[in-house]
Formats: sequence, C-alpha cells, structure tokens
Amino acid sequence: MSKLSGAASRLTPEGGHASIDKIHDKAASLIHGLELSGGTVLDYGSGVGNFTRRLIDLGTFDAIFGVDIKAQPPVLTSVDWLQTDLNQQLPVAGEYFDCLVSLEVIEHLENPRATVRDWFRVLKPGGVAIFSTPNNESWQSVLVLLTKGHFKHFVGNVNYWYPGGHITALLRMDIERILAEVGFVSVSIEYIASTTLKRYLPFVRSDTRRTASHLIVCARRPP
Repeated sequence: MSKLSGAASRLTPEGGHASIDKIHDKAASLIHGLELSGGTVLDYGSGVGNFTRRLIDLGTFDAIFGVDIKAQPPVLTSVDWLQTDLNQQLPVAGEYFDCLVSLEVIEHLENPRATVRDWFRVLKPGGVAIFSTPNNESWQSVLVLLTKGHFKHFVGNVNYWYPGGHITALLRMDIERILAEVGFVSVSIEYIASTTLKRYLPFVRSDTRRTASHLIVCARRPP
C-alpha cells in the first residue's frame, strides 16, 4: 500500500485517566490470548506510533500497518503507513487484515457506526477487532453528567485534552448494539482500572463497570 495525502483535521489517540500503558498492556494481552500467528494487523489511529511499536515488539504478525491523519513517524520505517482522515472510509481493499486494533480513537470520530462498518469491511472472515474507549458508565462519569450536563471528558470543546477532542460518547449498550448491527460476533467487553481511583482508594476494585475509567472490546467477524 502506498502513502496517501492527509486531510485537514487532526487526530491524536493518546491520553485518558487510565494509564495509556495499562490500555496497551491489556490490548497486547488480548492479542496474545487469541493465539494469533502471522497475518496482517492494522493499528487504526496510530498517532505517534506508541502501540504500533508495541505490535512490532510482540512479533505476532507478518505485516504491520498503521493509519492516521498524521504523517508516518520516522521511527516506523518497517511499518506500512496510510495517511488519511479516519472519518472517511479507509482506502483499503475489503477483507485485507487479520486483526485491527484501535485504542482511544472511536470517541474522536464523527460516526461510530460508519467506523465499525469499515472495520468489518477490511477484516478478513474470522478477523478480530480490538478497541478501547472511555467508560461513560462509571459513577464518576455519571456524577459529572448529572451535575454538569455532559459526560466526563466530553465537554463540547474539540481541543479538550488533545487535538481531535472527545466528541462521541458511547455507552456499553451503544457498543453492543453497533457491533451486532454490523455483524460482529463473539463480543467481549472488559474494564480497565482507573489509575486515579486506585491511587486515592486502593481498597476499592477499580476495574468494574461503575469504577473503571475505560473499557476495551474484542469482537470477531464471522468466519
């Protein structure tokens, strides 16, 4: 695949109140647990390439691709790179990837249904999508919604936290519904502990639906 010219908007999928390292660790653990071997993987919303480098270190895949609005980071010369606006359909043939990983990206995009449909399109039959997003059903997020009228980290300012901003808040019900509508199966959702909560309340389990700051999803395109 050749590089493509980028669009005008910006996307940087790093950040949040769970350590980004914890999110990366969980995604890597899921890949390991799936016992994937060989094939192709796409880091969707690669940003500066932090998780792309992790994929290289895993040594699981024969070919690694990154896609983002940003130009290819110079350190990722071994990675096939697509530079394009993720709000548009990927310029990739259907049924191309064995695995797609998208960490802290979907909440930056305009249309999650269109995004997930495109993931389904570019995955091979039996391929796996793994993605994470803020957990908007924690007590903290619900409290912010009740007192301030918006989910935590979703304040209507597209420059809040980092360029691209959180613009699409998803509940677990939304995620499950979208995946089912598109045709994904074997959906699993896990919660990633809040670093902040663990620091101040170490005795509280911080990886549940009401305490975790993020969630991570694994879903498969049917064989």
